[in-house]
Amino acid sequence: MDFLRLYMISIALITLGYILAETLSETNLIRLIGVKTAKIAKLGIHPALTPVPALYLVSPRVAHANASALLKEGRIKPIDLYIAILASNLSLRIMYVYRYYLPVLLPLLGIVTLYFIGLRILFDFLLVFVVLMIGRRRYKGEKVNSENNKIKLNFSKKAFKKGLIKGLKASLKFVSRFTPLFLLVVLMLKSG
Repeated sequence: MDFLRLYMISIALITLGYILAETLSETNLIRLIGVKTAKIAKLGIHPALTPVPALYLVSPRVAHANASALLKEGRIKPIDLYIAILASNLSLRIMYVYRYYLPVLLPLLGIVTLYFIGLRILFDFLLVFVVLMIGRRRYKGEKVNSENNKIKLNFSKKAFKKGLIKGLKASLKFVSRFTPLFLLVVLMLKSG
C-alpha cells in the first residue's frame, strides 16, 4: 500500500471520528453518558470528565474530542484532563484487548499474548489506583452536577447537520496542519 492511499484512509477515519464526536455532542448523548457516569467523579475524576472512561470503550477519538472541547471551553484545567486520561487507561486497555489483542495477537503469539495482556492490565490497575488517589485529593468537596438527570436528547435533522458541519470543520483543521508534514515525508522518501 502506498503512502498516499494509507494517508487517505487515515484521513477518512479521522474525519469519521470527528463527525461522530460532534454528532454525539450535538444530540446530547455525551451529556446523557455524563449523567449516567457521574458517580465516577467520587473516585477521583473531574465531574465534567466522567463520560471519558466510558467513551474510551467506544472510541478513543470520541473521548479525546469530548475532553479537548471541555478544555477549550475553559470548564476544566489541563491537569484535570491528564488525570482523566490516565485514569481511563484501564478502559482503553480493555478496548484494545477485545479489538486487537485477542483477535490478532492471540492467534499469532499464543500464550505470550496472555502474559502480555496480564502485565498490561496489571500495570494499568496500578496506574489507575495512583491517579485516582491524586484525583480524589484534588477534587475533595467538588460538587457533582447531575443536571437534573433529565437530558433532552436531540435527534433532529438540524442537530445531525450541525454535528456533521462541526466535525468536518475540525477534521479540515486537523488535515491542514498535518498535510504539509505528510507531503514532506513523501518527498523525502521519493528522493532518497
